[in-house]
Amino acid sequence: MRSLAVVLLLAAAVMPSTTSAVLQSVSDPTYGPGSITRDTDTGLEWLDLTNSYNQTFVYVASQFGPGQAYDGFRHATSDEVKLYWEHGGISVGTGWSAANYTPCRDLQLMVGHSEPSPDFWQTVGFTVESPAPGYRNLAYINTNTGPNPDEGAAESSGAYDSDSSSAPDLGHWLVRPMPPIGVEATTWTAIRRLYR
Repeated sequence: MRSLAVVLLLAAAVMPSTTSAVLQSVSDPTYGPGSITRDTDTGLEWLDLTNSYNQTFVYVASQFGPGQAYDGFRHATSDEVKLYWEHGGISVGTGWSAANYTPCRDLQLMVGHSEPSPDFWQTVGFTVESPAPGYRNLAYINTNTGPNPDEGAAESSGAYDSDSSSAPDLGHWLVRPMPPIGVEATTWTAIRRLYR
């Protein structure tokens, strides 16, 4: 019986885990219904890009303090964005592919997108990295529905724009820690403010 227990223990240790990250759309009392995407694997909450469209990097970065527009948030790193997208099933940095279409489009539906043309959706936001003074990196997801086969592409680094640029379809990849389980978002905001 003891040897069976050892075999089962060893089998459990070498079997791949069946748990995976879960992206959940949740509401926030400040930003509205479905405005936050929660990554249960990293413990981060992502503000939908539509909440930060048409604002410069400089302005948004000035609004992270208590009681300001993005209280508790910060700009994400390119690596955090890449991991977030991978948790959504996206292959990042692989170019255009049919396999990326559905996961890219699903995340765009969750966090926001613009439609420069009927066949093309884009989701573009600033990250914290700076390739040169006065510039910030951009991370983007694009999907194309035709005339070519449906395809998606995602790049978490390599593009950049002025940190004083703003546009109606340019947002910010903003993150904050996920509140402890059982704590409402409004309570968590109040707790964070007490300890600042």
